[in-house]
Amino acid sequence: MLTERFMLATLMVLAVACDSSDPKPDEDLSIGDLDDGTSGGSDGTGGSGDGDGGTDGDGGTDGDGGSDEGSDGDADAPIGDTDGDGDGDGGGGSGSGEPAAPAFEPDQSVACTDDLVFGIQMLDSVVGSCTSCTSGADHWVGATIYNPCDVDFEVSLYDGYLVGGMELVNHSTGEGMGMGSGSTGRVVSETVGPGEWLSEGVYLGRLSDGEYSLSIAFFDTESHSAALDFTVE
Repeated sequence: MLTERFMLATLMVLAVACDSSDPKPDEDLSIGDLDDGTSGGSDGTGGSGDGDGGTDGDGGTDGDGGSDEGSDGDADAPIGDTDGDGDGDGGGGSGSGEPAAPAFEPDQSVACTDDLVFGIQMLDSVVGSCTSCTSGADHWVGATIYNPCDVDFEVSLYDGYLVGGMELVNHSTGEGMGMGSGSTGRVVSETVGPGEWLSEGVYLGRLSDGEYSLSIAFFDTESHSAALDFTVE
């Protein structure tokens, strides 16, 4: 089940357990750093903090790390903690009965090039981050915007989301699909401090076996993108 802000553009019988008729609420989006601990859930806008027991803007509590602020609904899109691995509620689906994604984080070995690093990875419910993913498991794509430098950077996101669209192709069968997200045109600017990152997970369901390519269009105003190849077996 994909989030309601994603609209299926092309679909050719791909065995993905997603149901656009049963939309879910806003994707979780979070911000993390290199400190220890696991990330907290994200339901508000902005947010920083260390330690356990993150709280979200609507008065609820999520996860065990960091705090957010803001409100749900039509307010700024969710942003999460600054402690732990920065994936919010596991970085994955919430609502509509979707399973929460495994924890994930960016590649923190990348060197500073005076800019943010936009990256994606595949996740499954058995091993977490994967390039050879488990057949029959639940699958997600995890997107991150990471700051490997020692100065702050700002990123502007449409509606506060990281992922704006994606294309997924199973080269073993020739089947594929494309998804795009609508936008209100509202731009949310976020500051990413040194060693911190934003993250968002999108639930894909259970992918059939095969060799895949995946490309993501980030929802930032500079239209960054990222791509990867992976297998399900």
